Amino acid sequence: LGLVGWFVASIWSGSGLFASTEALTLFNDASNTWYPFLILVPPILGSVAQLFMKKYSLHVQDFVVITMSVITIPMIMVLYPYVTEGSVGIAFPDLLGWGISFKIDMLGFILLLITSVVWFLVMVYAHQYMKREHHHARFFFFMGLSYAAVLGMG
Repeated sequence: LGLVGWFVASIWSGSGLFASTEALTLFNDASNTWYPFLILVPPILGSVAQLFMKKYSLHVQDFVVITMSVITIPMIMVLYPYVTEGSVGIAFPDLLGWGISFKIDMLGFILLLITSVVWFLVMVYAHQYMKREHHHARFFFFMGLSYAAVLGMG
């Protein structure tokens, strides 16, 4: 309740989601500055899709989750030429009063690449393991959100 109260108070006080007109800061002038943010889209969409796919077969659900994790790997690999030139990212400095930024440098790129490959293998194994369980759609919803959070932290 405290977080919700803080959120409502920040909007009510006039600071809103973006407190200033300079809400968007780009780290470089290339067209790839939104890319670190876009890497989070497939895991989030795949996890939300899991909630609506309960009525479909396990094979369809498997396809959605595996495709979501496979799409993320090439999206990360596309960043390599840009990361070698310097960091790539986007910042929202006044988002919810604190700000958030998505920045990828070479160390972050290596971390993202290793993480995405490991999460892909985990998702393949988890589908075989979760075939015996009843609440697999809920499990993969939270697993997809966790995957997006790990990519966001990288």
